[in-house]
Amino acid sequence: NFPSPIRFSLLQVRFAEAIYNSSLADNVPLSLVPSDSSVEPEGDSLLLLPNRPRIFEFTKIAKTQNIIQCLQASLFLGPQLELRWNFEDWVPDLDTRLAFNPPFVFRNQLQIVKPEPNVEVQVLHVPPAIVNEMYRFVVQLKVSDIPVNFGNLSFGTEMSTHGQAGDHGDGPQFFSSPKQPFVGPFVVPELKVNSTWQESFYVMSYASHRSGQLVVTLDFTTPYHKDIRIQRKVDLPFVNAFNSRCTFFHEPFVQTSDANVKAIRANEPTLVRLDIEANSPHPLAITKTELDLVIQADIDFSTNDQSLSLAPCVLYQGDKFAPWYSVLP
Repeated sequence: NFPSPIRFSLLQVRFAEAIYNSSLADNVPLSLVPSDSSVEPEGDSLLLLPNRPRIFEFTKIAKTQNIIQCLQASLFLGPQLELRWNFEDWVPDLDTRLAFNPPFVFRNQLQIVKPEPNVEVQVLHVPPAIVNEMYRFVVQLKVSDIPVNFGNLSFGTEMSTHGQAGDHGDGPQFFSSPKQPFVGPFVVPELKVNSTWQESFYVMSYASHRSGQLVVTLDFTTPYHKDIRIQRKVDLPFVNAFNSRCTFFHEPFVQTSDANVKAIRANEPTLVRLDIEANSPHPLAITKTELDLVIQADIDFSTNDQSLSLAPCVLYQGDKFAPWYSVLP
Protein backbone atom coordinates (compact mmCIF):
# COMPACT_ATOMS: atom_id res chain seq x y z
CA ASN A 1 0.00 0.00 0.00
CA PHE A 2 2.96 2.35 -0.40
CA PRO A 3 2.25 5.19 -2.87
CA SER A 4 5.62 4.65 -4.63
CA PRO A 5 7.85 1.66 -5.38
CA ILE A 6 9.79 0.53 -2.35
CA ARG A 7 12.66 -1.88 -2.14
CA PHE A 8 13.27 -3.83 1.07
CA SER A 9 16.58 -5.42 1.94
CA LEU A 10 15.43 -8.47 3.89
CA LEU A 11 12.33 -10.58 4.50
CA GLN A 12 12.17 -12.81 7.58
CA VAL A 13 9.45 -15.30 8.50
CA ARG A 14 9.35 -16.75 12.02
CA PHE A 15 7.56 -19.95 13.08
CA ALA A 16 6.71 -21.45 16.43
CA GLU A 17 9.35 -24.10 15.71
CA ALA A 18 12.60 -22.36 14.86
CA ILE A 19 13.65 -25.08 12.38
CA TYR A 20 11.10 -23.67 9.92
CA ASN A 21 12.28 -20.05 10.15
CA SER A 22 13.04 -18.56 6.71
CA SER A 23 14.59 -15.45 5.23
CA LEU A 24 15.03 -13.88 1.81
CA ALA A 25 17.58 -11.16 1.06
CA ASP A 26 17.37 -8.69 -1.83
CA ASN A 27 20.40 -9.34 -4.03
CA VAL A 28 19.46 -6.94 -6.82
CA PRO A 29 21.87 -3.98 -7.19
CA LEU A 30 20.32 -0.61 -6.40
CA SER A 31 20.93 0.63 -9.97
CA LEU A 32 18.52 -2.00 -11.33
CA VAL A 33 15.57 -0.94 -9.21
CA PRO A 34 13.03 0.85 -11.43
CA SER A 35 11.83 4.30 -10.57
CA ASP A 36 8.20 3.66 -11.53
CA SER A 37 5.66 0.85 -11.25
CA SER A 38 5.74 -0.17 -14.91
CA VAL A 39 8.53 -2.76 -14.49
CA GLU A 40 7.75 -6.17 -13.01
CA PRO A 41 10.19 -7.21 -10.23
CA GLU A 42 12.14 -10.41 -10.92
CA GLY A 43 14.07 -13.07 -9.04
CA ASP A 44 14.77 -12.50 -5.36
CA SER A 45 14.09 -8.78 -5.59
CA LEU A 46 12.13 -7.45 -2.61
CA LEU A 47 10.76 -4.62 -4.68
CA LEU A 48 7.10 -3.90 -3.95
CA LEU A 49 5.05 -1.82 -6.36
CA PRO A 50 1.89 0.15 -5.50
CA ASN A 51 -1.25 -1.97 -5.65
CA ARG A 52 0.76 -4.92 -7.04
CA PRO A 53 0.70 -7.83 -4.57
CA ARG A 54 3.62 -10.25 -4.56
CA ILE A 55 3.83 -13.83 -3.36
CA PHE A 56 7.01 -15.23 -1.81
CA GLU A 57 7.14 -19.03 -1.55
CA PHE A 58 9.23 -21.08 0.86
CA THR A 59 9.52 -24.87 0.47
CA LYS A 60 9.70 -26.79 3.73
CA ILE A 61 9.80 -30.47 4.68
CA ALA A 62 7.75 -31.32 7.73
CA LYS A 63 10.01 -32.80 10.40
CA THR A 64 7.35 -34.05 12.79
CA GLN A 65 3.66 -34.87 12.82
CA ASN A 66 2.56 -31.65 14.45
CA ILE A 67 1.06 -28.18 13.89
CA ILE A 68 3.25 -25.73 11.98
CA GLN A 69 2.39 -22.21 13.13
CA CYS A 70 3.65 -19.05 11.43
CA LEU A 71 4.03 -16.32 14.05
CA GLN A 72 5.55 -13.30 12.37
CA ALA A 73 6.84 -11.74 9.15
CA SER A 74 9.27 -8.80 9.04
CA LEU A 75 10.43 -6.55 6.21
CA PHE A 76 13.65 -4.59 6.74
CA LEU A 77 14.81 -1.34 5.15
CA GLY A 78 18.49 -1.66 5.93
CA PRO A 79 19.44 -2.02 9.60
CA GLN A 80 17.38 0.96 10.74
CA LEU A 81 13.73 0.16 9.95
CA GLU A 82 11.69 -3.01 10.51
CA LEU A 83 8.04 -3.50 9.53
CA ARG A 84 6.55 -6.37 11.50
CA TRP A 85 3.30 -8.33 11.18
CA ASN A 86 2.22 -10.60 14.05
CA PHE A 87 -0.09 -13.14 12.46
CA GLU A 88 -1.76 -14.06 15.74
CA ASP A 89 -3.12 -10.49 15.97
CA TRP A 90 -3.37 -9.47 12.31
CA VAL A 91 -6.15 -10.54 9.96
CA PRO A 92 -6.10 -9.06 6.43
CA ASP A 93 -9.26 -7.30 5.32
CA LEU A 94 -11.40 -8.51 2.45
CA ASP A 95 -9.96 -6.09 -0.12
CA THR A 96 -6.44 -7.32 0.65
CA ARG A 97 -7.43 -10.96 0.22
CA LEU A 98 -9.26 -10.28 -3.08
CA ALA A 99 -6.28 -8.43 -4.51
CA PHE A 100 -4.54 -11.75 -5.06
CA ASN A 101 -5.36 -14.11 -7.92
CA PRO A 102 -6.50 -16.59 -6.79
CA PRO A 103 -7.92 -14.81 -3.74
CA PHE A 104 -5.65 -14.90 -0.71
CA VAL A 105 -6.58 -17.36 2.05
CA PHE A 106 -5.14 -16.34 5.39
CA ARG A 107 -4.05 -19.37 7.38
CA ASN A 108 -1.19 -18.99 9.82
CA GLN A 109 -1.10 -22.60 11.00
CA LEU A 110 -1.18 -25.99 9.31
CA GLN A 111 -1.83 -29.46 10.71
CA ILE A 112 0.84 -31.96 9.59
CA VAL A 113 -0.61 -35.46 9.42
CA LYS A 114 1.05 -38.79 8.85
CA PRO A 115 1.57 -39.20 5.08
CA GLU A 116 -0.18 -42.15 3.49
CA PRO A 117 2.02 -44.07 1.06
CA ASN A 118 0.69 -44.40 -2.45
CA VAL A 119 1.71 -47.99 -3.23
CA GLU A 120 -0.30 -49.85 -5.84
CA VAL A 121 -0.38 -53.65 -5.74
CA GLN A 122 -1.54 -55.44 -8.89
CA VAL A 123 -1.84 -59.17 -9.56
CA LEU A 124 -1.64 -59.98 -13.28
CA HIS A 125 -2.74 -63.39 -14.55
CA VAL A 126 -4.69 -65.06 -17.36
CA PRO A 127 -7.29 -67.53 -16.01
CA PRO A 128 -8.16 -70.30 -15.70
CA ALA A 129 -5.62 -72.33 -13.78
CA ILE A 130 -5.26 -75.99 -14.78
CA VAL A 131 -5.44 -78.59 -12.01
CA ASN A 132 -2.05 -80.26 -11.42
CA GLU A 133 -0.30 -77.70 -13.64
CA MET A 134 1.83 -74.66 -12.82
CA TYR A 135 -0.16 -71.43 -13.09
CA ARG A 136 1.86 -68.24 -13.50
CA PHE A 137 0.87 -64.92 -11.95
CA VAL A 138 2.79 -61.65 -11.74
CA VAL A 139 2.84 -59.33 -8.72
CA GLN A 140 3.48 -55.72 -9.72
CA LEU A 141 4.21 -52.89 -7.27
CA LYS A 142 4.06 -49.21 -8.24
CA VAL A 143 5.47 -46.62 -5.85
CA SER A 144 4.45 -42.98 -6.37
CA ASP A 145 5.40 -40.43 -3.73
CA ILE A 146 6.98 -42.25 -0.76
CA PRO A 147 9.84 -44.78 -1.13
CA VAL A 148 9.57 -48.31 0.25
CA ASN A 149 12.49 -49.20 2.50
CA PHE A 150 11.70 -52.87 3.05
CA GLY A 151 8.87 -55.25 2.17
CA ASN A 152 7.70 -58.85 2.34
CA LEU A 153 5.31 -60.65 0.01
CA SER A 154 3.29 -63.63 1.21
CA PHE A 155 0.58 -65.68 -0.49
CA GLY A 156 -2.47 -67.63 0.52
CA THR A 157 -5.78 -68.83 -0.86
CA GLU A 158 -9.41 -68.96 0.09
CA MET A 159 -10.53 -72.10 -1.73
CA SER A 160 -13.80 -73.92 -2.26
CA THR A 161 -13.45 -77.70 -2.36
CA HIS A 162 -15.50 -80.66 -3.52
CA GLY A 163 -15.23 -84.27 -2.54
CA GLN A 164 -12.57 -85.22 -0.04
CA ALA A 165 -9.17 -83.62 0.03
CA GLY A 166 -6.32 -85.88 -0.88
CA ASP A 167 -2.70 -85.68 0.14
CA HIS A 168 -2.70 -81.97 -0.67
CA GLY A 169 -5.84 -81.03 1.24
CA ASP A 170 -3.96 -78.22 2.95
CA GLY A 171 -4.32 -76.07 -0.18
CA PRO A 172 -2.47 -75.09 -3.33
CA GLN A 173 1.31 -74.88 -3.35
CA PHE A 174 3.28 -71.80 -4.39
CA PHE A 175 6.57 -71.67 -6.26
CA SER A 176 9.08 -68.88 -6.90
CA SER A 177 10.05 -70.68 -10.12
CA PRO A 178 8.63 -73.77 -11.87
CA LYS A 179 11.10 -76.01 -10.00
CA GLN A 180 11.55 -74.07 -6.75
CA PRO A 181 8.87 -74.44 -4.03
CA PHE A 182 8.08 -71.13 -2.40
CA VAL A 183 9.42 -70.67 1.12
CA GLY A 184 7.92 -67.34 2.18
CA PRO A 185 7.91 -64.57 2.76
CA PHE A 186 9.49 -63.18 -0.39
CA VAL A 187 11.72 -60.16 0.27
CA VAL A 188 10.90 -57.09 -1.83
CA PRO A 189 13.89 -54.85 -2.64
CA GLU A 190 14.04 -51.17 -1.76
CA LEU A 191 11.81 -49.18 -4.11
CA LYS A 192 12.42 -45.55 -5.00
CA VAL A 193 9.82 -42.87 -5.69
CA ASN A 194 8.06 -43.26 -9.07
CA SER A 195 9.39 -46.77 -9.61
CA THR A 196 7.82 -50.10 -10.62
CA TRP A 197 8.82 -53.60 -9.55
CA GLN A 198 7.39 -56.94 -10.62
CA GLU A 199 8.11 -60.62 -10.11
CA SER A 200 6.61 -63.87 -11.43
CA PHE A 201 5.31 -66.62 -9.14
CA TYR A 202 3.52 -69.92 -9.66
CA VAL A 203 0.71 -71.79 -7.95
CA MET A 204 -0.33 -75.43 -8.32
CA SER A 205 -3.72 -76.71 -7.24
CA TYR A 206 -4.87 -80.27 -6.88
CA ALA A 207 -8.05 -82.14 -7.73
CA SER A 208 -9.72 -81.34 -4.39
CA HIS A 209 -9.90 -77.63 -5.24
CA ARG A 210 -12.37 -76.17 -7.67
CA SER A 211 -12.11 -72.39 -7.38
CA GLY A 212 -11.39 -69.63 -4.92
CA GLN A 213 -9.34 -66.52 -4.42
CA LEU A 214 -5.63 -65.89 -4.50
CA VAL A 215 -4.61 -63.66 -1.58
CA VAL A 216 -1.47 -61.53 -1.99
CA THR A 217 -0.23 -59.68 1.11
CA LEU A 218 2.44 -56.96 1.09
CA ASP A 219 3.96 -55.90 4.42
CA PHE A 220 6.36 -52.96 4.13
CA THR A 221 7.96 -49.95 5.78
CA THR A 222 8.72 -46.41 4.58
CA PRO A 223 10.73 -43.54 6.06
CA TYR A 224 7.48 -42.41 7.74
CA HIS A 225 5.78 -45.72 8.57
CA LYS A 226 6.86 -48.76 10.53
CA ASP A 227 4.29 -51.39 9.61
CA ILE A 228 1.85 -51.16 6.69
CA ARG A 229 -0.13 -54.01 5.15
CA ILE A 230 -1.83 -54.04 1.77
CA GLN A 231 -3.81 -57.09 0.72
CA ARG A 232 -5.24 -57.96 -2.69
CA LYS A 233 -7.62 -60.79 -3.58
CA VAL A 234 -8.20 -62.04 -7.11
CA ASP A 235 -10.53 -64.76 -8.35
CA LEU A 236 -8.73 -67.96 -9.24
CA PRO A 237 -10.87 -70.58 -11.04
CA PHE A 238 -9.34 -74.04 -11.45
CA VAL A 239 -10.41 -76.43 -14.20
CA ASN A 240 -9.41 -79.99 -15.06
CA ALA A 241 -7.41 -80.28 -18.27
CA PHE A 242 -9.87 -82.89 -19.51
CA ASN A 243 -12.92 -84.89 -18.48
CA SER A 244 -12.88 -88.65 -18.83
CA ARG A 245 -15.12 -91.69 -18.36
CA CYS A 246 -14.93 -95.42 -19.09
CA THR A 247 -17.56 -97.56 -20.82
CA PHE A 248 -17.42 -101.38 -20.71
CA PHE A 249 -18.62 -103.71 -23.50
CA HIS A 250 -19.00 -107.45 -23.82
CA GLU A 251 -17.92 -108.74 -27.16
CA PRO A 252 -19.32 -108.09 -29.72
CA PHE A 253 -19.83 -104.43 -28.59
CA VAL A 254 -22.74 -104.92 -26.24
CA GLN A 255 -22.61 -102.18 -23.62
CA THR A 256 -22.38 -103.58 -20.11
CA SER A 257 -21.98 -100.66 -17.74
CA ASP A 258 -20.35 -97.29 -17.21
CA ALA A 259 -17.41 -97.70 -14.86
CA ASN A 260 -19.14 -100.54 -12.98
CA VAL A 261 -16.64 -103.34 -12.61
CA LYS A 262 -19.09 -105.56 -10.70
CA ALA A 263 -20.92 -106.30 -13.95
CA ILE A 264 -17.79 -107.69 -15.61
CA ARG A 265 -17.42 -111.46 -15.56
CA ALA A 266 -14.05 -113.05 -14.84
CA ASN A 267 -12.15 -114.87 -17.58
CA GLU A 268 -14.31 -113.28 -20.27
CA PRO A 269 -12.80 -110.71 -22.66
CA THR A 270 -14.20 -107.22 -22.21
CA LEU A 271 -13.72 -104.07 -24.29
CA VAL A 272 -13.18 -100.77 -22.51
CA ARG A 273 -13.61 -97.42 -24.19
CA LEU A 274 -11.94 -94.42 -22.52
CA ASP A 275 -13.75 -91.21 -23.51
CA ILE A 276 -11.60 -88.10 -23.12
CA GLU A 277 -12.90 -84.56 -23.72
CA ALA A 278 -10.50 -81.62 -23.66
CA ASN A 279 -11.51 -78.95 -21.14
CA SER A 280 -8.40 -76.79 -21.23
CA PRO A 281 -8.29 -73.44 -23.06
CA HIS A 282 -4.82 -74.49 -24.25
CA PRO A 283 -4.08 -77.25 -26.79
CA LEU A 284 -3.32 -80.65 -25.27
CA ALA A 285 -0.91 -83.08 -26.97
CA ILE A 286 -1.70 -86.69 -26.01
CA THR A 287 1.37 -88.85 -26.46
CA LYS A 288 0.31 -91.98 -24.55
CA THR A 289 -2.70 -93.44 -22.73
CA GLU A 290 -2.76 -96.02 -19.94
CA LEU A 291 -5.68 -97.81 -18.35
CA ASP A 292 -5.34 -98.46 -14.61
CA LEU A 293 -8.04 -100.73 -13.13
CA VAL A 294 -8.71 -101.47 -9.47
CA ILE A 295 -9.17 -105.17 -10.32
CA GLN A 296 -6.49 -107.58 -11.49
CA ALA A 297 -6.73 -107.94 -15.24
CA ASP A 298 -4.65 -108.40 -18.36
CA ILE A 299 -4.83 -105.43 -20.72
CA ASP A 300 -3.97 -106.83 -24.10
CA PHE A 301 -3.81 -103.82 -26.36
CA SER A 302 -4.87 -100.25 -27.10
CA THR A 303 -6.18 -99.18 -30.47
CA ASN A 304 -4.09 -96.00 -30.24
CA ASP A 305 -0.70 -97.31 -29.18
CA GLN A 306 0.71 -97.43 -32.69
CA SER A 307 -0.71 -94.09 -33.92
CA LEU A 308 0.43 -92.17 -30.81
CA SER A 309 3.92 -93.58 -31.20
CA LEU A 310 4.14 -91.90 -34.58
CA ALA A 311 2.65 -88.48 -33.66
CA PRO A 312 0.79 -87.03 -30.66
CA CYS A 313 -2.92 -86.35 -30.90
CA VAL A 314 -3.55 -82.61 -30.34
CA LEU A 315 -6.88 -81.74 -28.72
CA TYR A 316 -8.40 -78.28 -28.51
CA GLN A 317 -11.10 -77.28 -26.05
CA GLY A 318 -14.19 -79.40 -26.73
CA ASP A 319 -12.34 -82.02 -28.84
CA LYS A 320 -12.77 -85.71 -27.96
CA PHE A 321 -10.45 -88.70 -28.02
CA ALA A 322 -11.48 -92.33 -27.43
CA PRO A 323 -8.93 -95.18 -27.20
CA TRP A 324 -10.16 -98.81 -26.84
CA TYR A 325 -8.67 -101.56 -24.68
CA SER A 326 -9.13 -105.32 -24.58
CA VAL A 327 -9.31 -106.44 -20.94
CA LEU A 328 -9.31 -109.98 -19.53
CA PRO A 329 -10.23 -109.97 -15.79
